[in-house]
Amino acid sequence: MRNFIFLTVLLFIGFLLSAQEPGVNESVVQDEKIEWLIEQHKRINENRDGIPGFRVQIYADSGSRSKLRTEREKVKFDQKYPEVGSYLIYEEPYFKLRVGNFRTRLDARRFLEKISSNYEYAFIVFDKIEFPEFE
Repeated sequence: MRNFIFLTVLLFIGFLLSAQEPGVNESVVQDEKIEWLIEQHKRINENRDGIPGFRVQIYADSGSRSKLRTEREKVKFDQKYPEVGSYLIYEEPYFKLRVGNFRTRLDARRFLEKISSNYEYAFIVFDKIEFPEFE
């Protein structure tokens, strides 16, 4: 019995000593369809121009010279809040000024409360926002 235990321990130690270190000669074997799917996913995401999110609409105007008035409001906003993106969009018949790139409605609400004294009629809208910057 002693010989059996001794032999088992000896074989176990030999096995441990012969084992390779992690990361050496290791490779991932995967189906080539997975690589194809990854490439398709990358291609689709390269063509996306944003993600679902929220913005705050602070101004809308229609009629004669509405684009000019909306651009002036954009300049005023950019001077007050240079760190927040502003976007002039046209949805017939209105030129609209929307600001921010908020991932959640709560973030948009916080910003709306911050600017509500200057923009009384501002409200939150669901919109396609720019991809967030990585830090």
